[in-house]
Amino acid sequence: MRTRMQKLRVALLCAATLGAATLLYIASPATADVTAVAGSATPGFIAGTPLAATAAGSATEATGGYGPIGSGAGLLPSGTTCSGTGTTGTVPLPVSALLSLGLLEACTRGGNVSGINHLGFSESGARVANVGLGTTNLGVVTSTCRADGNGAEGNTTIVGSSGLPTNPAPNTVVPLTAVPALGLPTVLSLTLNEQIVNNVPGTATITVNAVHLTLLGIDVILAQSTCSATGPDVNVTTTTTAPTTSTTAATTSTTGATTTTTVGGTTTTTTAGGTTTTTAAGATTTTTARPTNITACNGGAGGNGGGVNNINGPTTGAVANGGTVNVTGPVNNGTGGAGGAGGPVCNGVNSAT
Repeated sequence: MRTRMQKLRVALLCAATLGAATLLYIASPATADVTAVAGSATPGFIAGTPLAATAAGSATEATGGYGPIGSGAGLLPSGTTCSGTGTTGTVPLPVSALLSLGLLEACTRGGNVSGINHLGFSESGARVANVGLGTTNLGVVTSTCRADGNGAEGNTTIVGSSGLPTNPAPNTVVPLTAVPALGLPTVLSLTLNEQIVNNVPGTATITVNAVHLTLLGIDVILAQSTCSATGPDVNVTTTTTAPTTSTTAATTSTTGATTTTTVGGTTTTTTAGGTTTTTAAGATTTTTARPTNITACNGGAGGNGGGVNNINGPTTGAVANGGTVNVTGPVNNGTGGAGGAGGPVCNGVNSAT
């Protein structure tokens, strides 16, 4: 049978387990991931002026997404097509003496922003066909980008006969020699796959310029794409574990005079001698001996009374208990012997309360 102390211990362990599970649940509130995205694409700029209209869009958790906006079949990283129609830009003088362009396309879209979604995204792409720089044919120049909860990244492709890399590394600087025209300098310097990236906790933004050069002192950008994603968990690696509660029923086993109780990984053993041993789940053992000043004793029985010592002659009549007698004649005239001493003061053993 369990003592009051054992029952109290079981109740406290159960309460502690329930309390820990409740605190774990309360301490794990839901958090948002990507809360806003935006993107844009522009075929090109000359001295800061767009060569064609910019395709741009944005979305929040309330709107969920945008687009696709603009033009360009299979232009976006996902392969999604923007169904608009591309345009042909006009290159102003004096840049047109060294730069020629064909079809201009730009496309952007975003989605998956509603609710708790780490992959809310924006993606953009810009493409310029038939790019000629002096006598060098760059061909088709394309930039793309994507931003989501994992960060922002971009890419550039150049497909033509210029000998330039098809997929240049970010911020590749290439010296070019152009045919002199109108006394213009013959050596040009340009940057391929120029990337301006900001990947920090809470923000992921990128701008990709497929081609960026200064021509005749005039700034020229071809195929620019921008993407951004913001939110408390953007560029933050998180691991979510659902709250779990593990309950182990209390078990009690009794062998002879030993009682063993197990609750939630803690084992309590009580012996008949009153010694209690508690072993917690973490292998911590506590032994409590029963106090030694508690005893239960049973007194011994008293001795028998003395008898009559007949020395001479027969005995008649009774002698009182505890008397003495010295018989010398035919009649007893003494008394019985003294009573025996009592038993030990304590011959019992400790007993559990």
